[in-house]
Amino acid sequence: MSAKASKEETRADGFHHIPGFLSVNEIHALLDAARSICLEAPLLRPRMTIGGKVIDFKLTLTNAGPLGWWSDERGFRYVDRHPVTEMPFPPIPEIILDIGKRALARCELPPMRIENCLINHYAEGESLGQHQDRTEEDLDAPILSLSVGADALFLLGGMDRKNPTRKYLLRSGDLVIQSGPSRRAFHGIKQIYPTIGNPLRDRGRLNFTLRKVTKETL
Repeated sequence: MSAKASKEETRADGFHHIPGFLSVNEIHALLDAARSICLEAPLLRPRMTIGGKVIDFKLTLTNAGPLGWWSDERGFRYVDRHPVTEMPFPPIPEIILDIGKRALARCELPPMRIENCLINHYAEGESLGQHQDRTEEDLDAPILSLSVGADALFLLGGMDRKNPTRKYLLRSGDLVIQSGPSRRAFHGIKQIYPTIGNPLRDRGRLNFTLRKVTKETL
């Protein structure tokens, strides 16, 4: 695999990659938070419709916060209740909000209202195709991404799906922020790799994505 070395990078387009941002204690705290969230809002496999055909995502996900991201035959959208339990999503744990605040400060970005914590779970062999995050009302607010578990090959493209992509190897504890122009760049997870010392029992990967959804201020 050819990917950029895992070293800190801040690009002119607002893309930040901070390897090893999370401490070991924070990684385990995030795992505990994810388990707690999944007890109230179980992981689900979303679906989407392409060319009239319904296709399952190659991952499972859940949410915390007042709004949760979801996709099915009706399209991509934010919802205020778990699609199966029909209960509100659990609040975002304080540890996650605190890490989000520290991440923004670390990259010299202003504080923001974190309204959604999307947790993507990748089992071995699962991936996420190239896409833009554009379901939110506020398309200027940064997107924060925290990696826990298996290594992942992250692809970052441009504003058009046909633009060339750059490869980044994301390891457990890494932080990625898409701000500025990179906020609207195509991106995806090509694959995950077995990792020695993976704290996830199933050898998979969790990605915590923190977003501001509405135009409300702090």
